[in-house]
Amino acid sequence: MRVTFHITRADGNTPHPAILSCSSFEPTLTATLESLARSGVKQVVVIPVSFVTEHVETLHEINIEAREEAEKLGIEKFRMMPAVGDSPKFIAALADVVLHAMGRESSAAEPLH
Repeated sequence: MRVTFHITRADGNTPHPAILSCSSFEPTLTATLESLARSGVKQVVVIPVSFVTEHVETLHEINIEAREEAEKLGIEKFRMMPAVGDSPKFIAALADVVLHAMGRESSAAEPLH
């Protein structure tokens, strides 16, 4: 998860600050929201990078409970990016990883590199 976070930030095309938080290590999402609210932040986007499909943690804990907490703290805009699920690009990327591990060429119609 930490690697994914740093890779997504590496190109420098995102001008907004980013903070990695998680329910299983510090800072937690709740602690991060509290800190952001104290700093006057009014908008947040939560990107659950460790999940490829929606489930109870993304749908309820993040998108409902964390959203409610953010509202209580004065954060006015809370967005959660959806999981990649069965996105064709994601499936092609998985196929590419598997084929590469097997020593084969990628057969993806749309290169992802």
